[in-house]
Amino acid sequence: MALLTGTEGEGLPPEVMKAVRTARIPQAPGLDSLNAGVATGVALFAIASAMGRI
Repeated sequence: MALLTGTEGEGLPPEVMKAVRTARIPQAPGLDSLNAGVATGVALFAIASAMGRI
C-alpha cells in the first residue's frame, strides 16, 4: 500500500492518477479545501484506523 500526495493546486500528474485507485476526504459544504499537509495527516489517520493500528 502506498499513499501518494500531490502538490497543492496541481495535485498529481494525470498519468499517475490514471494508474492508481483514488480516494477523497469528505468535506462540509462551503469548505474551500484542505492543504496537502492536513489532507495527508487525515489520510494517514484513516489508513492506520482501518488497519487497526490506532
